[in-house]
Amino acid sequence: MTPVCGTASSTKSVNFNSGISLDAISTLYVFGDSLSATGDHRGGTAPPAVPNPNTALHGGRASNGQMWNEVLLTKSGAKVASFAIGGAVIDRTLYKSVKPTVSDMPTQVQNYLDKKIKIDPESSLTAVYFGTNDYGAAMKDKTAERPPISRDAFLEHNKIIWDGMLKYQKSDNIKFARVEMGDLFKKIADDPKSFGFVDNKNCLTSMKTTEGGCSNPRLHPFWFSGHPAAETQKMVAQYVNLVLKNCGSSNVSSAERTKRKS
Repeated sequence: MTPVCGTASSTKSVNFNSGISLDAISTLYVFGDSLSATGDHRGGTAPPAVPNPNTALHGGRASNGQMWNEVLLTKSGAKVASFAIGGAVIDRTLYKSVKPTVSDMPTQVQNYLDKKIKIDPESSLTAVYFGTNDYGAAMKDKTAERPPISRDAFLEHNKIIWDGMLKYQKSDNIKFARVEMGDLFKKIADDPKSFGFVDNKNCLTSMKTTEGGCSNPRLHPFWFSGHPAAETQKMVAQYVNLVLKNCGSSNVSSAERTKRKS
């Protein structure tokens, strides 16, 4: 799938890269939830992505293999330092239903700061991937007095992030990229067979066990509910890679150029 690219002048959140070269990156720092967690959430070495007879998690991952961020870096000697952990939200203080023990972005950033890591800005990249658990928490907290969560709310959320990225880029010359992952999963849902899947379903019925699961995980996009299988993790990494390569400010897709002319 070829991502549709936008530009820094876009008024809404789009696929865009302001200047990150993946070839120059040797360390990827990851913050997020189970969609990015590698089994280690302290920035150390992740355990091998091998099966566990007591759970469906492979090496603590919510998948049956490596996560997208582990697949993304192919440079020799490159490493992933992950602070992501399953169940994390953007800010746990926003939700009554989220316990104080649940990880959130401020906590993960503090864990990173506590390690006093000396980074090389030219060879380091940070990936932030949150939101799924925030949606669940917001639904639990919803009352009759509050309107239901709508598509407009998601669009507004994305726009706030997008506007913030542009602001920091202008003031601090920060290089950033925005990847609209929903586009990829919508395409998979609409036409799973074009991606090599037989359906848009899960391989497993539960994250607790592999019993009763499918015979071939490669034929299903999800390992268990809401969590991409190893084959899909590779597609996510490929999609991110394509955005970084094709959606730079000097390399906008023909589809976007046509859109801007119209």
